[in-house]
Amino acid sequence: MYLPHLSFEQKEIARINAEMLAEAVDTLILDHHVLRSIKGMAWVDALPSNVVCAADFMGVKRRLLEARRRYLYKKMPVPDQWHELYAHGEVSTEKYKKKYK
Repeated sequence: MYLPHLSFEQKEIARINAEMLAEAVDTLILDHHVLRSIKGMAWVDALPSNVVCAADFMGVKRRLLEARRRYLYKKMPVPDQWHELYAHGEVSTEKYKKKYK
């Protein structure tokens, strides 16, 4: 997982908790923090088959954008202040969407 400061014991508790949750529901969707690394996907894949990520649940390709953030920013750099401009609606993501497809 992307939280390297977690001890083996903490990671084991997380796995056990996920397995217990999975026993109580038909489908358990795990996302967000666990999927911020490639290892997180392997961790999800090692859980029971009813544990999936949101992309799996929706039937779309896993993109792991957060896990690939450094690579993507190198491949598709954004100008200085881009994030602030985006927050104000002054730029869009359209040109990046086209490159990534």
